[in-house]
Amino acid sequence: MAKEAAFRPEALAGVRLVVAYAVMEVTAAIRLSAAVLYLPLIAMEAVNTAIEEIIDHISPEMSDTGKHAKDLGSLAVFCLISANSILLHYALSLHLTV
Repeated sequence: MAKEAAFRPEALAGVRLVVAYAVMEVTAAIRLSAAVLYLPLIAMEAVNTAIEEIIDHISPEMSDTGKHAKDLGSLAVFCLISANSILLHYALSLHLTV
C-alpha cells in the first residue's frame, strides 16, 4: 500500500488527524469515532486498489464495466473521506465554541 499514490496522502492525513485531535483535546468518544472512521478508510483504499489491479489485469483495454467498477470503488473511498471530514468539522466546531 505504501507505493500507492492515494494511500500516502491518506496516511499523512491520519497522522495530522491524531495531532489535530490531541491539540483540540477532544473527548474520548470523538477519538474513538475518529479511529472507527479512519480504519475503514484505509481498508477501503486497499479494496479499491485491489479492484483497480484486477480490472487492469483482466481488461487492460478500456471497458465500461471496468470503468464502472473503478468508479464505485473510488466512490466508497470518497464517502469515507467525507465521513472523516464531517467528524473533524464537528470536533472543530466544538473546540472553537469553547
